[in-house]
Amino acid sequence: AYRHLERTREPATALLDVHAERLMELTDTTRVHASTLGADGERVAASVAALQADVSHLRWLLDRIPEERARLRRMIIDILLPTPGRDEEHDDVRS
Repeated sequence: AYRHLERTREPATALLDVHAERLMELTDTTRVHASTLGADGERVAASVAALQADVSHLRWLLDRIPEERARLRRMIIDILLPTPGRDEEHDDVRS
């Protein structure tokens, strides 16, 4: 039984060494992935902040659409159908 134990000790030690090496490699790989994940997380947070700012700006623009549409409509009507009083005012401003 002792001889059998001696013969299996060396392969068992080699197997443990292989698994220990793999575990160390996995630990290193995990460390690299964790640091990459941290950097990616910062980029995602910055992108989310930019997206929130864009959404706020879009909401502001959407709120302004009716008043801008009305303003543009008035300008177009003034150009296409000028009234005598308004036309003279615009001439004074242009001069």
